[in-house]
Amino acid sequence: MTSYNSRSRRLTKGGLITSLLVASTLLVMSATLSPAHALALYSFTQTQQGLVKQDTLTTGDTSYWTFSGSAVLQGAPTTFSEDAQGLHLGIKAAVSGQWAGYYAVSPDTSAFLFHAVLTLPSTTISDTAPNAQFNTGLYVQTAPLPKINYVTCSGAVNFFGYYWGVWLASGNPNQATTITPLWFMWMNNQPLTRDCTIITNGNNLLKVYLDGTLVFSSTTMNLNIPPPFDSFLEVQTTSAAQMLSSTYTDYYATTSGTVTVASAPLSSKVTIEDTSGKVLASASTDSNGNAVLNVEKLHMPLQGYIRSYGLDLLGGGVMTATTSSPVTIWGGDSYAATLGPSLAPGSAASAPTNAPSSSAGTSSGPLSADTVTPTAGQSLSSASATLPTQISPTASPDALGVTDVVTTRTTDTAGLVTQPSSVVDFPTLSL
Repeated sequence: MTSYNSRSRRLTKGGLITSLLVASTLLVMSATLSPAHALALYSFTQTQQGLVKQDTLTTGDTSYWTFSGSAVLQGAPTTFSEDAQGLHLGIKAAVSGQWAGYYAVSPDTSAFLFHAVLTLPSTTISDTAPNAQFNTGLYVQTAPLPKINYVTCSGAVNFFGYYWGVWLASGNPNQATTITPLWFMWMNNQPLTRDCTIITNGNNLLKVYLDGTLVFSSTTMNLNIPPPFDSFLEVQTTSAAQMLSSTYTDYYATTSGTVTVASAPLSSKVTIEDTSGKVLASASTDSNGNAVLNVEKLHMPLQGYIRSYGLDLLGGGVMTATTSSPVTIWGGDSYAATLGPSLAPGSAASAPTNAPSSSAGTSSGPLSADTVTPTAGQSLSSASATLPTQISPTASPDALGVTDVVTTRTTDTAGLVTQPSSVVDFPTLSL
């Protein structure tokens, strides 16, 4: 028994010496590399793709989209074209005060994150009719239910000015019957072009970003918008005085707003870094070596490395895993670490070194589930205008199997839209 224990102690001591020698050798090897290279023991490889659809809307190919709307049924003038500046949808009401809508709708999709850039035509329109206005929006609507249920981020303009907002709608097979404003801002030097991201599971989760700023977030909603979803790019107007149009670019849809990493070295910090070494997102691994990095507020795709860092023998940070080269990263992507040294280009990869510090663009944890209203915006309770409570996208029978409805609206003395007397047509924002 004594001999066995003694031998066990000798093996432990020998194993420790061997480990120290190996570790020292790796540190020396890393230190002798040029600043542009570092030795990582693990490599990250992609195991799942999160991109569902990307369309820059600048190629001239519109085959992914179906074009229709209430304007078609009404005989209202419409236009659409796509060029290097984007997808252009134009509309003019057949009758002044009567809503007409025209849209591009996607096929049913498995995505849960939707993004597009929307542009209003101007800060005002010349039509002085009290109810004359125009709006543009990105809509996410349920496909399986025979109901007009959707969420939208939209902009609208009339003779007095313009505004942007986020709205939730529910309805029956023919129309949206309840529309709830979630966030709203009247002018306030907002740009006419906004970058909009909608994230939802159709059940309880809804997040909306404008220009990378979270304007609404909740995980306790009763949305009743079950997937799969259809996404709409749509314009609507009540103005018969002029053709008005909106431009759309940079559409993409992904399965989520996070990137997952599996089997990373334990007690590591996992990062997404651009090619200059700036940290775009980071998260710590759990007890199984898994990490979830939140990228939903960042413009996609990201270009860069996925890396992990641990502590070296001297207490500093050392790279333990990396992709072998810059990769294109979308929300919903998954990566896994496999054993095997890789030489990783990039000035941020020199080792031994401290791991990159988080930058202003880093997101390392889930966002708050509470409703968020930025200080730059107007809360719904303090907005000076009477907000519209009816919004809905347009749809034609051959596109969604439902019948369009229209409504009229009036304008108060401040130039903002008052509550409509009936439901608007769907699926876009009639403001």
